[in-house]
Amino acid sequence: MPPKAAAKVTVDELYECESRITHSDSPSEADYQTILSAVKSDQKERILCAMFIPRFFDKFQKLEKQSVTAMINLIKDSEPEVRVKAISDIMKLLDLDRSAITQALINSLGDSESTVSEAAIKVASRYLSLDSEFKNEFLNLIPTQAPEVQAQMVGLVRDEVTFTEETLPKLIEIISSALKHCTTEGLRLYGKNRKLVPDDQSAPLIEELLTRVDNSLDSDYEGTLSNLLIPMLPFTKTIGDSATTRFLSIIGEKVMPKIDELPIDQKLSILQKIAESARLVQNEKVLTEFYNNVFLKLPKEGEVNMLLIEVSLWIFIKLAGTFPRVASKLSGTVLVYTGQPGDADDETEDEEKKKEFKERLDYFEKVAPDFVNTCSAKLKELNSQSPEEEAEKEEKRKNITFQRKAMKAGNNVRHLVRNLQGNNPLKAKLPSAVSWSKAAPGAKGNKGKKDRGNGRRRNDNRRSNSRRDDDRRRDDDRRRGDDRRGSRRDDDRRGSRRDDDRRRDDRRRRDDDRRRH
Repeated sequence: MPPKAAAKVTVDELYECESRITHSDSPSEADYQTILSAVKSDQKERILCAMFIPRFFDKFQKLEKQSVTAMINLIKDSEPEVRVKAISDIMKLLDLDRSAITQALINSLGDSESTVSEAAIKVASRYLSLDSEFKNEFLNLIPTQAPEVQAQMVGLVRDEVTFTEETLPKLIEIISSALKHCTTEGLRLYGKNRKLVPDDQSAPLIEELLTRVDNSLDSDYEGTLSNLLIPMLPFTKTIGDSATTRFLSIIGEKVMPKIDELPIDQKLSILQKIAESARLVQNEKVLTEFYNNVFLKLPKEGEVNMLLIEVSLWIFIKLAGTFPRVASKLSGTVLVYTGQPGDADDETEDEEKKKEFKERLDYFEKVAPDFVNTCSAKLKELNSQSPEEEAEKEEKRKNITFQRKAMKAGNNVRHLVRNLQGNNPLKAKLPSAVSWSKAAPGAKGNKGKKDRGNGRRRNDNRRSNSRRDDDRRRDDDRRRGDDRRGSRRDDDRRGSRRDDDRRRDDRRRRDDDRRRH
């Protein structure tokens, strides 16, 4: 006959144990053992177990090991509620087994349940600031973790840990590992600490990353694009001009020949980055591959993607300024950048290439005005709507933003086509902003750019502006005060003159009366 299974502890029994331990000067070890045994009970009991162990463990030093084991098991529990409760209080036991508890918390950072990972992030964030020993252990463990966990850890380090010259070796170690396993978080950490990291130490890391991108595109084109290259696009300023030049060259040579296979959002992201960073392109193959694989595939009739046309025209003009001879050969028409006889002047026009180029420009010129008018009509319709529900209001705001950007793209296409059809297209003035810019449409400056590092400078500017405004107000008040005082003096003078006039009139009347009598 099999042995009888031990009865599971109940909620009532747990509360009875909790009450006795709380109110006893010499609490019973048996009561605490009952609490520990609740690890194998049902969900409600396990939640109470996760609550009571951190409350009473220090009263039972002989059971410290069992306390740590129970809490770690609860952190691994199948129910998210139990895991969250265990995470919230497990750090009270940290001194009992720092290594095991730190690793258990770190594992929870990569939990598939967002409530669990967020609870772990909150606890880890607090202890990174409060406990230097925990912080050092946390930093040492980063390179050994799985990529998804490492990404969370590096993000926490970026937000909570300040590095100095003394801790620079540890920073380099973390960045090096992160660039291999969670590239975007590694780039963010490097970007925050870029001034601290010497160029001779950062350059090899960035070069290694770019080499990995280059080689991986040959073996896993789609995976490398989705998981590595496209996530890197926002970080060209972080990696620096020289690395960006190589990055753009890789895109030109490895991505452009197959760019038509990509979803339109990925295609636009890559092309927009080339347009934004065109000044750093030093490889003429970027222009050649772009023209053959993007520009010549733009339509000469039928439906158009105005965003794609806008960015393509922008890239062509920008890169033609750098490579006028190449641009002239590709388009079959002479393009002169300086306005003086130069490289491009001796190119003979190719009628077939010129026709392909001009037909597209003519079609863009034809469809852009109708596109802009359509956007304008949709904006007018949207502005006339008065939604009441918050969700509907948000949808309206999104639609208005989209239509404004689309209209900006259409107007930019009209502008750029006029430039390219002019006598000196590469010297003509470009539109004030691209449609995909955060500052567009119609915004001056670059307010939309995210630059967290400039926050302090912006605050300083606001304070300076505020001081200037205060000075102006004081000056205005003084002037108004002077004006009021001057006005009162003028009023007094006018009043005095009126009194004199009245006295003269009275004298005249009296003299007249005397003469009559």
